[in-house]
Amino acid sequence: MKKLYIFLLILLAGVIYFYYTKPSICSKSYEGIRCSINNESYKENVTIKLDGKYTKKPFSYDVFEGDLYINNDILKNVKLEFDKFNNSPIRYDDKKSNTLTTYGYIMISDNIDKLTILVAEEDINNDSKSWHYENGLIISAPTDTKENAIRIADQLLTKPHQ
Repeated sequence: MKKLYIFLLILLAGVIYFYYTKPSICSKSYEGIRCSINNESYKENVTIKLDGKYTKKPFSYDVFEGDLYINNDILKNVKLEFDKFNNSPIRYDDKKSNTLTTYGYIMISDNIDKLTILVAEEDINNDSKSWHYENGLIISAPTDTKENAIRIADQLLTKPHQ
């Protein structure tokens, strides 16, 4: 009888694990703002869409695999591997240059209702892309004001340190 209980317990744990880690369809759209933190005049409305599969992993990091749309930028076959603070680099296959290209860095809230993207820009001093707080571009959503976009970015940027 004891072996039956152990077997049922292991079976139940396996069912719960596979249910929890089963990839779910993720199709979310956000209206947000692209802006520069220290450039008062730059503000642009953007639409961001995540379209793919989101997998929760209890002993590892969550993963999004699919397409990321930012206005007219379509990043196909993106794989976002979120760390324990829900941050991930955004890398995608650039068909034009046939290379793996970095778009930036994404931070999401725990329930994926807020996000911030730090847009990497070409560094004129070397052949790489980077983002700097003093003059970098951010995309935050959902919001329709620059002030709230910066507030969301600050929340998600400082989340790991709280």
